[in-house]
Amino acid sequence: MKKLLIKMMSALMFVFVSFNAVSADDAWMRSYTLETAGQYAAAAQSIEHFLKEIPNNEFAVLRSAWLYYLAENYSRSIKYYQTALEINKNSIDAMLGMSLPLMAQARWREAASMTQEVIKISKWNYLAHTRLMTCEDNLKQWETLKKHAETLRVYYPSDATILVYLARAYSHTNKNTKAKEAYQQVLQRYPGHLEASKFLSK
Repeated sequence: MKKLLIKMMSALMFVFVSFNAVSADDAWMRSYTLETAGQYAAAAQSIEHFLKEIPNNEFAVLRSAWLYYLAENYSRSIKYYQTALEINKNSIDAMLGMSLPLMAQARWREAASMTQEVIKISKWNYLAHTRLMTCEDNLKQWETLKKHAETLRVYYPSDATILVYLARAYSHTNKNTKAKEAYQQVLQRYPGHLEASKFLSK
């Protein structure tokens, strides 16, 4: 009788664990399905219980931050990214992630600072550098942007985005010949690029 009871308890435990695993999988699947449908806040809410159960669940925190960014709830997104950095201060995911809602709120200096933190860890991180250039552009730091883009194009010679920023910096520092050359190089990499085409048609 005792052996039978132990077997029954073991079977029930297996069913319980299996049910929880399936439920967790379903919650994540629902989150991704809702994201695909553009229901970002609902996608975040569908995984909230993971955070209640384990507040330092790093992936759940990062995903919530991303989803609230997509939902344009920038303050909440930043809050989650800050939590992610408290969990893991070296998280490049969190630093790059936080730059997005900061940029969306036009908090260019704060966003620039966050990308610079990434660059300290990962010197030539492409996303960090391109987002930093976006900040420099919006802050109208043309000389800084020019030097930045000139350095980056050595490491990313086939990239059109860097050349666009370089061309803008040249244009705003009255180096129109160099701006034209840079925009021509943009068109070689991105035929039909509107900004480059417009500048060169002047």
